[in-house]
Amino acid sequence: MTEEELKSLLERYANEQCTADEKRLVEAWLNHLEGQSDWSWRDEQHLQLMKARIAQRIEEQKVPVKKIKRIKRYYQLLAIAASFLLIGSGIVLWKHYEEKPLVADHVIALPDQIGGAQLRMSNGTVINLTDLKEGSFNQQGVATIKKEKGNSLVYAVQDQTKEIPLADQWNTLRIPAGTTYQLTLPDGSKVWLNACSELTFPTVFGKESRNVRLKGEAYFEVASQARQPFVVEANGSTVSVLGTAFNISAYSDEPQVLTTLTGGSVAVSLGEHRLVLTPGEQAKADISNRQLGKARVDPEVFLAWKGDYFVFDDLDIQSIMHQVSRWYNTEVVFQGLIPTKKFGGTFSRTKPIEELLSYLEKLGNMHFKLENDSYFKKERRIVVMP
Repeated sequence: MTEEELKSLLERYANEQCTADEKRLVEAWLNHLEGQSDWSWRDEQHLQLMKARIAQRIEEQKVPVKKIKRIKRYYQLLAIAASFLLIGSGIVLWKHYEEKPLVADHVIALPDQIGGAQLRMSNGTVINLTDLKEGSFNQQGVATIKKEKGNSLVYAVQDQTKEIPLADQWNTLRIPAGTTYQLTLPDGSKVWLNACSELTFPTVFGKESRNVRLKGEAYFEVASQARQPFVVEANGSTVSVLGTAFNISAYSDEPQVLTTLTGGSVAVSLGEHRLVLTPGEQAKADISNRQLGKARVDPEVFLAWKGDYFVFDDLDIQSIMHQVSRWYNTEVVFQGLIPTKKFGGTFSRTKPIEELLSYLEKLGNMHFKLENDSYFKKERRIVVMP
């Protein structure tokens, strides 16, 4: 069956216009493909991402309710079909956009080479977290560091009631390319760090506030303490909360700091500007222009990295390659004039980089070449060409 025939059959199925034999064929086909793969369209996390994007596209069309129901069902089926057709690569690409003017050469530098995840203590001691075994403890002054299952770390202070002159002494958790980490702080707050990120936090929280500093991207679930606000400093912007959940993306090579709220309330500040977010809103802090604004977004798009997915939502190839560089630990070199076509889609970060580049190449009218760096023999460079 060709792609057009498949779409026609699915459209008839969605509109309840196909014959009984065709209906049985579609349902048997979907069930068979699901049984032959390790990915399920009933997988809740992936399905919710897909549904959220479909729902937003439908809402933007502002069509009558009855028509929305038909469209929603049809596009769900198309998304499911597309996911099965591309199941081997873990990619679902639902839309690509018209080309815009071309941009000049550009280089995305190789991420910092720090080896594995590290915790640098305030006294200068560096703990290589890959060397810690699951369940093991490391004692550092008043603090204990425990490695839990997977990339998870618990930092605890033995006695926070004592007057210990350590509130101005800071520890730094550094996460390299290609991995994520979870940190539990002494107050019970949890932080998930994305690739190429750093979280700096005091040895002991101060009495008036709980301050941390972020470089890169992290998702926070902050323990509620009414008299002790939790403050995140990220690339010139500040986020202040009492107890809530939110995501911050503050990479130094990106033009904006994005704060996305999933629950509770946060106040975002940039210089003299300040605004308050409600769930489903995102603050955009433009560091160079010192501008701060907000908009409603789909939070799942900006939290997909926690589930090891890329979600590209109307992004040009340069924005996509920034994410690819940090996850796959590569330098990216753009040669010649590169089109700024926009892409949308979902891709599993557990899949090889070659599969992602292959599909982007087919859709984007551009070419990719993987090569070894002449100095770092084990590192790769991606060359993007028109």
